[in-house]
Amino acid sequence: MAEPRELVDEAARGVAGASTLEELSAVRTAVSGKRSPLVEARRALGAMAPEARREAGQALNEAKAAIDALLDAREPSWPPPPVLNNWPPNGWTSPRSPNRPPTAISM
Repeated sequence: MAEPRELVDEAARGVAGASTLEELSAVRTAVSGKRSPLVEARRALGAMAPEARREAGQALNEAKAAIDALLDAREPSWPPPPVLNNWPPNGWTSPRSPNRPPTAISM
């Protein structure tokens, strides 16, 4: 089983090295995804004695909280996506709009 402190240190190095949102997402998957060392260590708790399981479980929960805090602290620093305000579409006017151009009626 991996040491919880090592898992937090690995996550901190990954978060510090991420320069794009995609890299940060990859770090999140690597350190807390389904096949991460953290999840594997939590699965291994079932095979431990009750006393050891309690202590290891608390340490892993603290490590997970620290990792989540590292990742969450970094995400808001990314710029938010631009707001696209393209309504109404270019050239479109409401039929009741006073700015509507007159229509030509041909006879």
